[in-house]
Amino acid sequence: MSGLGHILEGVGISTVAIGLIPQQVRAMRPPRALLVPFDLGLPFGAPNQPELQATVLAAALGLLDRDATPPLIEVLDVPVPEVVHDDGWACPVTLPAPEREVTGADRVIEEALLLQPWFDRGRRERGHSSFGASGLDLEGVCRWLFGLLANPKPERAPVAGLSVADSFKLAAEDLKAFYLEAASAQPRPGSARALNDWFWDETAAGALLKQLRGALREHEDGAMRTYAAMTLVPEESLRPGHR
Repeated sequence: MSGLGHILEGVGISTVAIGLIPQQVRAMRPPRALLVPFDLGLPFGAPNQPELQATVLAAALGLLDRDATPPLIEVLDVPVPEVVHDDGWACPVTLPAPEREVTGADRVIEEALLLQPWFDRGRRERGHSSFGASGLDLEGVCRWLFGLLANPKPERAPVAGLSVADSFKLAAEDLKAFYLEAASAQPRPGSARALNDWFWDETAAGALLKQLRGALREHEDGAMRTYAAMTLVPEESLRPGHR
C-alpha cells in the first residue's frame, strides 16, 4: 500500500495510511501515515466505540492538510480501551490440546472443523466474511500452508494468477480470519486481545503460523521474507509468556 500511495501522490491524489506495526510503516516510508496503538485487524480500535473511531478518522484525514515532505508519519496518542469480562473468556468448543509444533495438516483441519458451525453462524449473522481471499477452501488453506514447511519454494501457487508469496499471505490471513470470526460469533466473545491470545497460544493453527514464521523469515524471496518476519505473527505473541 505504501508503493501505491507514492503512485497516487505522483498523479496529484493525496493519500494517508493507517498503520499498526510501527517498524514496518517506517521501513516502507509511505507518503503519509498515522500509527495507531491498536491490535492487528483493528485499525480504528475495537467495534462499537464511535467516538474513538471518529478520533482516528479525524487524525488520519488531518494529515492530508499538512504541507510536509513525505514521509510524514505521526503517532496517535490515545488511551486504548479494553473490554474486560470478570470471569475471562474461554472458547466453548473443546479443542485438542495445543502443540508447539504441528506435524500434519490434518491436525489443523480437524481443529478448524470443530469451529465450522460457529464460523457459519457468524457469517450468516453478519451477511459476509473476510475468509476466501486466497481462493482456497478451508482444507486447501491448511494443506497449502503446511506444505510450505516441507517445501518453502514451490514452483507455483495453488491458484492461477497469484504468486507464491501472495498465496502464502492470503492463505495465512484466511486462516486467521476463519478462527477469529468463529470465536467472535460465540456467546460473550472476549476482547480482541483475549481472542488473539487464544488463537496464538491455544490453537494448532496459531502454532502452524509460528512455525512458518521461523521457517520463512530468511526466505530468499523478499515478499515471503518480509511477510513472515514482520507481519505474520504479532510481536506481542512472540514475547516471553506466550507459547
